[in-house]
Amino acid sequence: EKQQSACRHSVIKSILETDMSRHFGEMTKMTGHITRLEEDIDDTMRAVEDYAARPSLLSQLSRDRHAKLRQKFLPWMLHLADISNPTKKHDVSLQWVNCCYDEFFLQGDKER
Repeated sequence: EKQQSACRHSVIKSILETDMSRHFGEMTKMTGHITRLEEDIDDTMRAVEDYAARPSLLSQLSRDRHAKLRQKFLPWMLHLADISNPTKKHDVSLQWVNCCYDEFFLQGDKER
């Protein structure tokens, strides 16, 4: 039950994070998180000459000190997916727009 509650909270938060009124503030916060993550990669690993052997940003997320970033990552990825529609081919973008309209109207009908 505790996991279910945490999952529900995460999903609700992720959906609310897609609100464009929060976009620039959240973008600034996420940029700060990523910058700190990049700075946190050990200097010894940066010194590795083989670029492929260097740690990725995502591999660093498992560290406890990056818990806040992990909590922000799913909502941020959902937001990026949400706003990326115009970058898709026109026919694909149009299908997504129609799906969104259908969802919005269904939600409006439920809330009446």
